[in-house]
Amino acid sequence: AWECGGPPVRVLTLWRDFVRGLSAPDALAAVVGDEIALDRLVKDAASVLTELDKKVESLDDLRQDVGRAAEVHLRGAAAVDFLNGWGKTATLPIQLPQSRSVTLYAGAPPVLASHKFWVMTDVDYNTWPGTLRESPLLGGAHKRVLNEKKGDDEDASHLPELHEKRQQREALFRRLVATGERGVVLARSLTDANKRPIGDSQFAAALFAEDPAKGPGTYTVCAALDYPLSKTIPSDGDAVFPEAEVPLETPERDFGPYPRAGLSPGAGEVPRIGVSSIDLWLACPYAWWCERKLRLEPQRRGLFDPLRAGNFLHAIWERCWKDDFAGSLVTRALAHWEACAADKYPELEADGRLRRRREELRARVLALAEVQDEIEARLTGRKKVLSEYEVQPHACNGAIFRGRADRVDLFGDGFVVLDYKSGRSDAYRDELQLAAYCAILRRETGLAPKGYGWFGHRDGALFGFFDAEAKAMYGARTPKGVDLEQRLGTAEETMRTMADAVVAGRYPAVYSTRNEANKRCRFCAYSVICRRRGAPGWELEESDEAAGGEDA
Repeated sequence: AWECGGPPVRVLTLWRDFVRGLSAPDALAAVVGDEIALDRLVKDAASVLTELDKKVESLDDLRQDVGRAAEVHLRGAAAVDFLNGWGKTATLPIQLPQSRSVTLYAGAPPVLASHKFWVMTDVDYNTWPGTLRESPLLGGAHKRVLNEKKGDDEDASHLPELHEKRQQREALFRRLVATGERGVVLARSLTDANKRPIGDSQFAAALFAEDPAKGPGTYTVCAALDYPLSKTIPSDGDAVFPEAEVPLETPERDFGPYPRAGLSPGAGEVPRIGVSSIDLWLACPYAWWCERKLRLEPQRRGLFDPLRAGNFLHAIWERCWKDDFAGSLVTRALAHWEACAADKYPELEADGRLRRRREELRARVLALAEVQDEIEARLTGRKKVLSEYEVQPHACNGAIFRGRADRVDLFGDGFVVLDYKSGRSDAYRDELQLAAYCAILRRETGLAPKGYGWFGHRDGALFGFFDAEAKAMYGARTPKGVDLEQRLGTAEETMRTMADAVVAGRYPAVYSTRNEANKRCRFCAYSVICRRRGAPGWELEESDEAAGGEDA
């Protein structure tokens, strides 16, 4: 069948049948066994078959719309290339990160469900253990006789007795309680529909009971709240339910001034500021304060770590430019790949789940290396390349700016500052970090800046601000109507303003949703402590922005 080939839908159907015949999910499940951390592999294998079925159905449905292209005959290498192309572009369902959300289960949660806090309702005697009854036709005594007669025969069936049913019920209850990683809330009604008292769950009581032989219980009670009927019925003249609603005369709580502001004036020492943090401060001084002063680290989500991947890419180019220009950049990048990966991101090579990311990064590195080789063929007059160059400390308004530039190309009459980014090259056009490097280097070397720009791995291009001569040599994309000297002046003014604020210890949060530079607030890791969502007018600004803002 493979030798005969067929149209795309036929080739994909053959591949699906072949993969399904391997029973990959079952084979993986047998290998994984009780290793819960590897369950994701089994799920991905099953998802591959689901995606194959969807692709086959979609291709079959599109036959009439596509026309002759759907009947192209593929065989041999062409069929394999088609399957490889599908494999590189197909995606599997991913677990989306949740933030400030509640997962509600109408029934029992999945077996491997896990949450920080878990709330269980109806945890009373009527539910846990509930009513366990003997079979009217076969009582417990008869079951014991039948089970004893079977002896040690492993293949013989076993009739569960009443105490075994209770144990199974309690095991299920404890499994559900274990869903909460950091805490569990057990809720129940104190009375039934007829206002008769309901007893506590014996299973719940066992969680907290102290065993003389085993010591304290499995869980510790942090707090317990009771709302009997006497507390939920309003007294004469009351307009609210006491202890269940907030009375009208309750004074409003003062949450302090808005916007929030960080305060950490120095104790006489000269502040040291990283040039790489200028753009973060420009977007929101409060976020800069949280990250640079309080040293708070945003929580990373997902298996792939973009920060470590970025450090890995920087390490490759750093070593490439310290090779004394031995061979093309493509050759040098490949030569340093394994060593840099082992040093900066060993999981990238060791973890099979990152294979797709690894191949994607390799392709982007090689594509960017080819772009740089083309630039190298056009460059004239360059004297030296400085990789990971540490600029001299720059004193400004009582503070000292320090930083390290990814790459500096020195010419006889000037220099060019270049940076390597994981994303698109034009996504950093509003940033002032490189402009600040240029302003500092001009004071340090006395040379004129010929431009600066960003190499983007995602689009394999160079974007920046250059004079006419440098733009022709580097072949960079540049915005229209933007003067290089003006950008350097803006960077110097920003450093002065930032130095004044840091020396004074003032870090106000930026709350305006209409500030384009502050769109990061929606995904900021510090939005909880800056209390932006509690600020007056938050809901109004959010709705205005959703409708298009002031220009709508």
